[in-house]
Amino acid sequence: MALRDRLAQKASPFLQAGDVVQQAFRARILLPGTNLAKSTYVVVGTQDAVLILKTSIWSTTKPKELVARVPKTAPISLEERGRWSRLRIGDRQLRVAGRSTKAEVDQLVNSAHALRSASAVR
Repeated sequence: MALRDRLAQKASPFLQAGDVVQQAFRARILLPGTNLAKSTYVVVGTQDAVLILKTSIWSTTKPKELVARVPKTAPISLEERGRWSRLRIGDRQLRVAGRSTKAEVDQLVNSAHALRSASAVR
């Protein structure tokens, strides 16, 4: 089973009825000036929201609590910065790394921009 599918499956208790997982990846908050993780998260994108789920530092694929449910109309951006990229979701800032994660993050950012554009046209 792929990591994305495993993350989506383990995040299912935090989803609302009718939510469909479109993206799922791991993210971290790093200690300042280091590459050491202070906190680890699973980020799940659904059709209209982004869920930020806190995990244990030792079990980074099993969410323990819902930290935030941010609508996809909130500002979402990605800044490429070397090995670790900075992902901003609303007022939250996380770090992501890895090629497969980058593809999921790009899909999340693009779907959020498309949703914002569609809601602005209405």
